[in-house]
Amino acid sequence: MSNLKDTGLEALAFSRRVLLRLLDGFDESNILVRCGEGASHTMHLVGHIGTTDDFFLTTLSGHASGLPEGYAALFGMGAVPKDDASAYPSFETMTDVLEDRRAALVAWFKSQDEDELLTALPGQLAGFAKNRAVLMSTLAFHEGFHTGQVSAIRRKLGMERALG
Repeated sequence: MSNLKDTGLEALAFSRRVLLRLLDGFDESNILVRCGEGASHTMHLVGHIGTTDDFFLTTLSGHASGLPEGYAALFGMGAVPKDDASAYPSFETMTDVLEDRRAALVAWFKSQDEDELLTALPGQLAGFAKNRAVLMSTLAFHEGFHTGQVSAIRRKLGMERALG
């Protein structure tokens, strides 16, 4: 693998490791707690991150979506978090989708050679990153941003620090 690819893949792996550590201790009893009024809850954040991975994978690769029926409507851009747990799949299903969509995205990035990684992103996608290589870091940042929200929810719940 190239250094370019290795760097992006490590950013994705790091952001995922941190998120998974912070998700430890969440379950059906606390997954809908928000850190503040109008904020997303952990259930929505987990679904949104998985949906984002799927969106970029399907948009750039042409692969069919691997999301369950209705998932994109629940968690895509502009989706409003719901306070009713029955509106969502189980937390276990959500974390399975999160991992599946990241694994598929990483496999696709690994299949790209350096020229493909340097391919400019088309249209409005260029607002996220100038090319596929930079997109890996953008997605890692996106996950880190939402992981910070999960951290704030953990503090609100009085949960132990998951890092450090």
